[in-house]
Amino acid sequence: MSLATSDAATEGELGDDSLSAVTYESDTEMKRKKKMSHKPPKSPKSPYISSTYLYPKKAAVWRSLKGTGIIHHENPMAKTPRQMWLGSLKQGMSHALKSDFDVAHARTNLSSSTPEYLKEALGMKKPKHARSSSNGYIPGTPDYKEKEDMYDEIIELKKTIQAQKSEGDRMKTKIRRLEEENNRKDRQIEQLLDPSRGSDFSQTLAEKNDTRWVINGLKQKILKLEQQCKEKDNTINKFQTDVKTTNLEEMRIAMETYYEEIHRLQTLLAKAEAVEKKSLPESRESQKRLKVLNAAVLRLSKNIKELQDENKSLKADLDQVLSSSPASSKTKNYNEWSRQRLVRRISELEKEVHEMENNRLQSSANGTSPLLALPPSASVQLDQPATQEPDPLEECERLRGLVKKLKGDRSALQNQLASKYSEVKQLQQAKTDLERELQKLQEMEKEKSEKRRL
Repeated sequence: MSLATSDAATEGELGDDSLSAVTYESDTEMKRKKKMSHKPPKSPKSPYISSTYLYPKKAAVWRSLKGTGIIHHENPMAKTPRQMWLGSLKQGMSHALKSDFDVAHARTNLSSSTPEYLKEALGMKKPKHARSSSNGYIPGTPDYKEKEDMYDEIIELKKTIQAQKSEGDRMKTKIRRLEEENNRKDRQIEQLLDPSRGSDFSQTLAEKNDTRWVINGLKQKILKLEQQCKEKDNTINKFQTDVKTTNLEEMRIAMETYYEEIHRLQTLLAKAEAVEKKSLPESRESQKRLKVLNAAVLRLSKNIKELQDENKSLKADLDQVLSSSPASSKTKNYNEWSRQRLVRRISELEKEVHEMENNRLQSSANGTSPLLALPPSASVQLDQPATQEPDPLEECERLRGLVKKLKGDRSALQNQLASKYSEVKQLQQAKTDLERELQKLQEMEKEKSEKRRL
């Protein structure tokens, strides 16, 4: 019963409230009509002259004052909060709850879909510390990043684009290879399904299976090696592009070169100090050696001059012998002679050669020149060419013997010349060695004198 009475009381109060709301609405409508009837119609104002346009900072304050209960007389459809509350009471509690849910849902959707700078402009979200009003922030401006961050992001995006492009090219080649392999497999399947080929093709396929396995394994190895090469190239490029590693390498190389140079200079300094210590007792010995070497150089120069003079005299003797040798221009025809006659002539010429050798030995023992010694028979024959006409074979053999003797003398002279040349070369080599030693000793003495001066 108490519940029923309470319900009736609430219904009565609601009815009174509804009546008061209706009367209130009618009173306000009557007042509005009276004001509209007394005042003439106003001309529409320009939006460019409005205070919100001229003073944008006051617009936010004006918007916030709309919900305080003050009636905006220019808009006839504007309602006070009391009127809105009474309207919601009329429509019922269920409708009010539904509308509240819809408004909250719409507000959440609005907050999720709106950008950050719009939320800050509408007051839905507080600005960050970096974008506060003290730093010159104006509500409504978008939240841009700094230039350096944007440049870094652009570079990273370019790198990713390049990587994606290379990956796309690689995938294209892989797809093309797979398509070719699929086409080949399709052709093989068609050939296998073709009954006209018979068992010959199956035998060839069975033979080729082993080679295919080998080829496939080699292809896989090639692909693995290519991947390893690419990875190594990438690491090399990273190391080359890295400035820190390059600078460290350059510093390390410079330090190694400096250390080697310091070590070399230290060794040179130690050698110089050792030479200075040894040079003090060896100065007298070096002077004695210089004197001995100078005397040897003078003696060798005299020997070289003597050998050169002797060489010139030997050359003159050789030229004289060659000029005094008989000319072999007279040729005789031995084709018509018999064999026995030719044998006799050869034996006679051999005897003459033997006699000439004996005479040459005797003349060398007596002290005469062996180069100009001739047998008496040859001199007689040369002195009297017209009185006696010798046998042609004997003349030929005699001339041959003379030629042989002259050739032997010439070879002996050439051997003597070669020996003299070798001696001269040896002496010249010794002279150059001695001159070098002299120069070294002179340089050492100069260095010692300079050090003493310093």
